[in-house]
Amino acid sequence: MNRKLLADAAGGKLAAPAPEEPVLLGSAILGAVAAGLNPDTGTTIAKTSSFAAREAPQH
Repeated sequence: MNRKLLADAAGGKLAAPAPEEPVLLGSAILGAVAAGLNPDTGTTIAKTSSFAAREAPQH
C-alpha cells in the first residue's frame, strides 16, 4: 500500500523502518537489554534503529 495514502488515512506522520526485517531487529534489541549490553530498550533503539522514509499527510 502507498505510504502517502496510509499517512493521509491515519492523519499523521508515517515512518518506514530501514531494516528489511524489523521484527528480527526488535528481538535483537530485547536480547541486548536482557544480556545487559544496554540499560534499557529506549537506549538500544536509539543506537540501532533508523528510518528509510517518512511521509506526512497531505491534508
